[in-house]
Amino acid sequence: MEETLQTIGINTEQLNSKPIHSRIETETILGCTNQTLNTFQRKGWIKPSRFKNKNYYTSNSIIECIKHQLVGYSDIQVSERNKKLETYIDSMWM
Repeated sequence: MEETLQTIGINTEQLNSKPIHSRIETETILGCTNQTLNTFQRKGWIKPSRFKNKNYYTSNSIIECIKHQLVGYSDIQVSERNKKLETYIDSMWM
């Protein structure tokens, strides 16, 4: 699983280092900019938790965001092929 995530540009070492990450750490893990992370929030792919006026993200919410970026994951009508892909993706996280 880690090889697959690294292949698509995810910083797995930092993702697995702790359960809660700051905004800057999340940008580093996803390999994205501040604006891109804002776009992910607007699309509902990732939801921050706020504490003392700062955004924090759980490892699980980051993984869900990664899943949404994969082709076919967020389609409303899932074909049989996409069901197999979804099953494969879900098995990677277990």
